[in-house]
Amino acid sequence: MYLTDSMDGEDAAEKSSAQFTAHMININAGHNEGLMKRCPKLYEYSLFIEERR
Repeated sequence: MYLTDSMDGEDAAEKSSAQFTAHMININAGHNEGLMKRCPKLYEYSLFIEERR
């Protein structure tokens, strides 16, 4: 994803003085098991959100 993708206009990327790239990670329960094993708090949060839904 690029920051300029969220800007209005077809020429937003050319008008911007900076371009940022973001990587999305799915933190829903049952996804990205390696990340969840390394970060127990994130794992607990994903379980909490699953229960709330």
